[in-house]
Amino acid sequence: MHVGSSGGSRFSRFSDGPGRLECRAYRGRVLGPSRLLETMKHPRKIIAIDPSSKCTGYAVLDGPCKIIDAGLLKPRRQSHPAIIRIGDMVNDALGIIAEHDLKGGVVEITEGKVSRRHGTGGGAGLAVYGMAVGAFWWAMHSALGMCIATTENNWTHGVTKARRAVVVRGMFPTYRSIDDPGLDVADAIGLGLWFFDSVCAPGWIGIDSPVMVRGG
Repeated sequence: MHVGSSGGSRFSRFSDGPGRLECRAYRGRVLGPSRLLETMKHPRKIIAIDPSSKCTGYAVLDGPCKIIDAGLLKPRRQSHPAIIRIGDMVNDALGIIAEHDLKGGVVEITEGKVSRRHGTGGGAGLAVYGMAVGAFWWAMHSALGMCIATTENNWTHGVTKARRAVVVRGMFPTYRSIDDPGLDVADAIGLGLWFFDSVCAPGWIGIDSPVMVRGG
């Protein structure tokens, strides 16, 4: 793991080695079946984003068993207004897309039913969280040739965040070296694995326009 800066904000990340890691432990344990999309050309490398207004998890995967890059995007200052914080993190995400020449991605969005931690402040927290989700979705939609949006309940099938992180930690030993107190990096990795397991399985499947994917 290394800690670096991009666009003035600080983020922590790790990059996995060249070897491929077995991912069958994840299949069926956290990810349930989902209806498939029609087979089309697909990007092999994708970015997965778990948005937040204060700390955003991301993961860059080359297929379902290799993590190229993953970490936390953070604003320059947490005390800055939400629109500035979110802009810092979106700019960093766009830098990562350019760095890895990515053409596809998946973003977690909300249906309005989110955990209590996003709804604090008399409803203001939920509104700010929605700003972050919208900003990341639009940026990824605009920057990538293909982008998918899905809700947390759809890709997790009700499995708890702690349990999801245990599975990711077991699959990718390098993940253990990253500081991920909110388990947002683990969720970004899991979201990327869901993309390959449920959207792409059993072959490589993709789309060329933004789509909301629902389980089936």
